This record gives sequence, C-alpha cells and structure tokens, in this order.
Amino acid sequence: KVRLCPAQATCRTLHAGERAAMTPSGIGPVERIDPELAALWTTGWIEVHDQALPELLTELARYSARPIRYDSRVLADVRVTGSYKLTDPEAALRSIASATGLQIEADNASIAVRR
Repeated sequence: KVRLCPAQATCRTLHAGERAAMTPSGIGPVERIDPELAALWTTGWIEVHDQALPELLTELARYSARPIRYDSRVLADVRVTGSYKLTDPEAALRSIASATGLQIEADNASIAVRR
C-alpha cells in the first residue's frame, strides 16, 4: 500500500490494484487496475484495454526520443486496445494509426498524430 498526501488536501491510502492521480490540491478518483498489466512496463511492454488514446500517447511519449504531438481534445473519443512495445514507440504509433485510421507525420524534430 501507499499513502498519498497532497499539500492542500487530506491523505488517502491506496492498496494493491488501485491507482489515482495526485496534484497539490487533491487526489483524483481511485481506479481499479490489474497489477500484472500495470507491471508490464518492466518488461518493455504496455497493454491497454479500451483506453482513451491521449492517455496512451502520453505514456508512449515518455519512451520516445522525439516528442509526440497531438491535440487531446480532437483524439479524446478514440479508444484503443492492444499491447505495445515501449522500446519502439514509433512502431506502436504505426500500429495505432493502422487500427484507427489516424495519420502519423514524423520529421527529425517530432512525431505528430492527427485525424
């Protein structure tokens, strides 16, 4: 278990299989997660089930050598399911684009995901 204590809010304890986002002003809703899926990143993979695409792109961007640019409002309704290799985020993006009909535009500076 872990105890979350934001600077300006009441502390909350999370147990195995739970997650929540924390800001200085509070803690977001507690969500149930599968601990085995959550630990896949340790093996170089991420697995998502019916996840909003902007959330996945945020995670993939952490592993990308180039920034991944996208408009989260435009992509908010795109949901994805799959397993993606974190050591090759560009391959993950190509797979996502193929499955969703989105376009990937890359140059030396960044990678853009567009409708």
